[in-house]
Parts: sequence; structure tokens; C-alpha cells
Amino acid sequence: MRSKFHMATSILMLLLAIGGSGIAGFAIKERVQIVRVISDSMAPQFHRGDALIFKAIPVEQIKIDEILLLPVPDGSGGSYVHRIIAMEVNEKNQVTVQTKGDANPMNDRWKLTIKSPTAPAYLGKIPLRLIPIINFESWLIVIVMIFATVLIILPFLRKRPERGGKL
Repeated sequence: MRSKFHMATSILMLLLAIGGSGIAGFAIKERVQIVRVISDSMAPQFHRGDALIFKAIPVEQIKIDEILLLPVPDGSGGSYVHRIIAMEVNEKNQVTVQTKGDANPMNDRWKLTIKSPTAPAYLGKIPLRLIPIINFESWLIVIVMIFATVLIILPFLRKRPERGGKL
């Protein structure tokens, strides 16, 4: 009975590892990001602690009212999530956006030119304010998932001792 339970739990762990690796691979391939909200500037739609899902879309597909994850223009390396309230396209087909947080009384004091071919657009919200989300680099997620998969598969690769003797 114990060996059947051990086998069932091992198979379940293997399936979870394979599924987790698949999800991580999909997220990297599709350029999906999950970020944590750190202010209430987009209330009531988003609140501090919400986890937001973003997917990179071509800059040409950005529309007014779209919610984007954008770099803070002060060069700090930070990012912010606000709604696009105005857009301009220049002669080089670069898009410049004016943003505003829904709860903020005024527009952001800057306009931002999006220089990359894609920008992360809001897809959905995970209302898990109390569960921590760790932001790892994509390569680190892949390494962790591969390591977990190897650890789970190892017991299956061990040579089992033969039971009993000759009849």
C-alpha cells in the first residue's frame, strides 16, 4: 500500500513539475509579465498589492484608454502602470503617450516616447494582495523549473533492487 502511495505522489509531483515548466515556458515565449501594484494611483480598478498580468503587444496596436506598464522616465529603472489618455505618432512611426493614474487628479507630468517595438499591455488582475509574488528574471525561472523537474525525476531513474530469490 505504501509503495502505491509513494508512486502516486511521485507521479503527481512529476506532473506538477512538468506543468510548471510548461507554464514558465509559455510565459517567457508569449512575453507575459506579472507585476505587483505598489500604489493606489489606479484605484478603484487596482489597489496596492494586486497582481497584474501584462502581455507585450506591438506599439502600433496601442489605443487610448489602454493600460500599459511603462518605464519611469527619470532613468531609475522603475516602472509604472497608468492609462493612456493621449497619443501622438511622429514621422518615424514612434508613439508618444500621455498617461494618467485613474485616481490621480492630474495627468502625469511627462510624455513618454515608446522606443521599443512592443509595450506590455494589461490583460488581467489576480486579486491576491496577501500572497507574495517574487519577480525573477526569465532565465532564473527556467533554471528553477528545470532543477525541480530533475529532482522529481531522479527517484524514477534510480536502479531498483531485485526482490526475492530464485523459485
